[in-house]
Amino acid sequence: MLFPANYDVRVLEELPNLRVRRLFFPGAREDGGQNGVNVLVSPNEGEPWIGTFASGGFGLGFEGVFSCPNPFTLCVVSRGPAYLVDVQRPEAHTIFDHITDLRCSVNHQLLLFAELTEVFAYGVAGFVWKTTGLGLDDVHLTSLTEDTLSGTCWDLRSDDDCSFEIDLKTGSHTGGAFEP
Repeated sequence: MLFPANYDVRVLEELPNLRVRRLFFPGAREDGGQNGVNVLVSPNEGEPWIGTFASGGFGLGFEGVFSCPNPFTLCVVSRGPAYLVDVQRPEAHTIFDHITDLRCSVNHQLLLFAELTEVFAYGVAGFVWKTTGLGLDDVHLTSLTEDTLSGTCWDLRSDDDCSFEIDLKTGSHTGGAFEP
């Protein structure tokens, strides 16, 4: 956990025999859903709950659990989709599809998400900025410095990867397949 959180979270390899509310995402449904990443969430204030976060099913992406700049928000990435959940009101959640990479900028209080073609930032109050199309596919993040995020993407014209650099304050970028 890079950001301070008003909750504890534990990834579950097996579902425990606990009498706590179980929610299936997307939808925060209690009547069932798809398999995926299981986590036990214990808010500092409120009742604990187990979340099952459905995976994207297309084999891309990664799995991970991250604290967010907002101390009441949890981020779960489940092989494609990223779920941003208010731990005290899990019904209040946002889903981003096709997440291929993620970085945390503590200095700027941002979670930085790479999708297939773009990068966007999520901060304390929510969505901050989104790049214009960086490439046609395969956006990967390679390095993070104090004020910039670098990566690569696929460029149709050259049929090869190209690099880009994003200003963390504004979301503007240089490089990429479609440089503004």
